Amino acid sequence: SYNINFDTYDVTDQRNLLPSLRHATTGKRIRPVDVRMSPLGDGSLLMTADRDDISTSTRGGGLYRIRRRRSGDNSNTNNNATMIDLADVNTSGENPGNVVIELIADIPCARQITVSTDNPRLVYVSSFGGFCPARGGGNRIWVVELNDDMQNNSGNMVRSFN
Repeated sequence: SYNINFDTYDVTDQRNLLPSLRHATTGKRIRPVDVRMSPLGDGSLLMTADRDDISTSTRGGGLYRIRRRRSGDNSNTNNNATMIDLADVNTSGENPGNVVIELIADIPCARQITVSTDNPRLVYVSSFGGFCPARGGGNRIWVVELNDDMQNNSGNMVRSFN
């Protein structure tokens, strides 16, 4: 993240928001591809990854939400989104932005994110199998409908089509 003086366009400060998402010892990682602001206006970010060694369903990544950690965020209290344990992909235990990463939707080989201009709850995610370790993943467009309750920590993928 950056602090920018928009009068002079000077960058006055730069900080990491996320820790490294690759575990130095085990090699397990989440490989981010695209990041954008959540269209729901809740202050969170949406991120795609085309590789996720933590996910139990595939190694192909998905659509994630990155948000500020709140009290009580130490376990998966939300049945619709899976909280990622940063210790699985970070050996140093750092979390400079005090964030939580949640897997919203398993999407093998997820790449770019765009949002519908007609309905900001509809998020389009493209996938490409050329760089992806998941079998049968890629070369599709996924439509994810975000739940309005994401602002209250109960976000989920309502539907996806490919």
